[in-house]
Amino acid sequence: MPIVASVSSASATAGLRRIRLPKPLYIVAATVGVVLLVLGILGKRQAAREAKLMEIASLRDQLQRHLEIAYGGTHETAAQTASPDASAVVLAEELEGRVLQFQRRHRGDTHLTPGAESFELHLATATAANATKQFGAALDPLAAYDESGAWSAVPRGLGRVEDLLQARGDSFFGLNRWREAADHYQQILGRQPDRAELRLRLAECQSRLGEHAKATATRTDSARLLKEGAERDLQQGRFDSAVPNLEKALETLRRLYEEEGQAHLDRDYVGLLTTLAWVYAGAPDLRIRDAARAQYYARKACEVSHWQSFRAVEALAAALAEARDFKEAVRLQGKAIELAPAAQRGPLQAALETYTAASAPARQAPSPKP
Repeated sequence: MPIVASVSSASATAGLRRIRLPKPLYIVAATVGVVLLVLGILGKRQAAREAKLMEIASLRDQLQRHLEIAYGGTHETAAQTASPDASAVVLAEELEGRVLQFQRRHRGDTHLTPGAESFELHLATATAANATKQFGAALDPLAAYDESGAWSAVPRGLGRVEDLLQARGDSFFGLNRWREAADHYQQILGRQPDRAELRLRLAECQSRLGEHAKATATRTDSARLLKEGAERDLQQGRFDSAVPNLEKALETLRRLYEEEGQAHLDRDYVGLLTTLAWVYAGAPDLRIRDAARAQYYARKACEVSHWQSFRAVEALAAALAEARDFKEAVRLQGKAIELAPAAQRGPLQAALETYTAASAPARQAPSPKP
């Protein structure tokens, strides 16, 4: 063997011996590796657990929103006597199943702080119970989060105080405990004043308590908020969400106008009726168009305004045109032009010409000469 090669081999062997780790360091390295592996597994389990909890919270929020949209401030003798909404029951059953599955799967896990997790599960259970009108049972899982502690039992950072207030308020409402329900709803509205549907529920509580002036003011505010939201939706082409809000606002004003003699609401009531007539007469979405409904709302607007609102008469003409009754549409469009200020007659005149052309009998083509 060459001397150089022999020396190189010997040097390399000596180098390897010099950098060999002591045995204790091997043990430390192996321990660290095992710890990192365990932490990785626990991290994955924690992430999966948190994802499931988020799914439960999201489904609960969906169910609560469904319940809130159904708020209408009706004259039911007692909320709990009405049959549960079928869609709400389906969501509630799914939510209850997911909560039970989560509890079974993670019963022995202790690596997460239970405060926020327990709260979400209790809130979900209570909301599902409210949806199926088990109002007394809905209060049980929320007993630990009563008002006495100024919500100190609710884990910080969740942003769930309003949801807790609403779940408890809905339970009290269903139990006809109007004062407690109203107190809860007022606390929510103090934090989130634009909740129009919640104002309807509060107004019903106030009405049941004999606070009619407060109920009237609350309903008026609710109708205004619903109308403003619907108008924003209309401007952005979201007719499917605008129409339910317009309908609910209209029902609120109708109750005030017809049942409580709120004559000062004439203008707002006529305006909502007219807007809905236009939407049903000319919505781009054909699933929303409804000539008969458009005529009903427009005619009602004309009656309430004593046939003096050119906008209402114009809407009725458009509704009749949608129903292909062009002859009557021409007559009413002419009346709308008479009522309208001179500066606003141009577009009305253009519509009149359109209706007139559509009402003209179709000309028959001349017979060919023999």
